[in-house]
Amino acid sequence: LLSAAQYSQAQVDNYALRFSGKGSVTCGELVDMAQQKSYTLQFWMNPDVWTDGATVFSSGDSFSASLGAEGSIIFKVVTLVCNDGTAQVFANDVKCGEGNLPAIPSTNSPLIIGEKFNGRLDEMRFWKTALTDEFNYFRHTTLNQFNP
Repeated sequence: LLSAAQYSQAQVDNYALRFSGKGSVTCGELVDMAQQKSYTLQFWMNPDVWTDGATVFSSGDSFSASLGAEGSIIFKVVTLVCNDGTAQVFANDVKCGEGNLPAIPSTNSPLIIGEKFNGRLDEMRFWKTALTDEFNYFRHTTLNQFNP
């Protein structure tokens, strides 16, 4: 990942990836996540500039997270918990949305991180299960029962 970051105009900043809005990091395929109906996704983001359409991550055309209309943000820990198609979104441990999501689609596309994103991204994690309230450990420390 770090090697790819150097070639993509993304730099490591305090162990986080810093993006300039011009590069991205291309990772492998999410083979183990394909067709998952229950999963948890977490990441930390700190945009320097809010760019409508900037991608936090994407894998193919159907599985992605991107910035929407202009907003103000300093620090966000984003958690998406999907349990058999029912999703809840948390920002800094506060529930801010819910709805239905299909299973993660199968794709041959790689995971791309930070396309058009200007700022820092860190601690991106995927679980093949819907975590319960223990997901809030992420915000307080990166050392826990899931990531010793």
